Amino acid sequence: MRRVREVVVAAACAVAVTATVGACSSDVARVVGESSVGGLGPTAGPGTGDLLVTGRVLDDGEPLEGATVSVLVYPARPDPAATGPTVSVEVPRVTTTESGRFAVTLPAAEVPGEYLAPLPDGSPRLEFAVVVDDGSRVSSYPEIAALVAAGGSSPERVWRSPGGTGEGSVLRLTVDLGEQTATVTDSDGSSETTGVPSR
Repeated sequence: MRRVREVVVAAACAVAVTATVGACSSDVARVVGESSVGGLGPTAGPGTGDLLVTGRVLDDGEPLEGATVSVLVYPARPDPAATGPTVSVEVPRVTTTESGRFAVTLPAAEVPGEYLAPLPDGSPRLEFAVVVDDGSRVSSYPEIAALVAAGGSSPERVWRSPGGTGEGSVLRLTVDLGEQTATVTDSDGSSETTGVPSR
């Protein structure tokens, strides 16, 4: 699995200047209720729609209900070493279910063009961070997603990890605030666990 470049995210956007995408639209981000997890629809294959990332939040291995999950999207930087203020777009926040689950959707049409940059294969790349907050601890994890052809006869594009295809799955992230770890599973099924300190 590839390593993404580190993105520094201030807790609760204390430093980042934040705008909101679709703040009044329940279609941009939604909570996956415990009874609807099975009815969410596919998390792999061409029918995943605007689903960006799914996952779970744990506390020492146990599901954590009621944690807030937000996604901050960052503008593409032509020079990764560039410094200065970062203006992020925040997708409306969701809350974890009884089993600690969450899902965030993001319509590609609502992402400003300057937040997408081409990957070597030409796919638009989106750099973002998933921020988890349980009221006393905040943890953030950087990721990159790509818009790829859904496949089959569908003209749609779907979010996948770079190099993924429409037949793969959306990114899956499990954050354990107690153990201070994050496990990300890419579209090809590869997983990696890293330490993610809580603040």
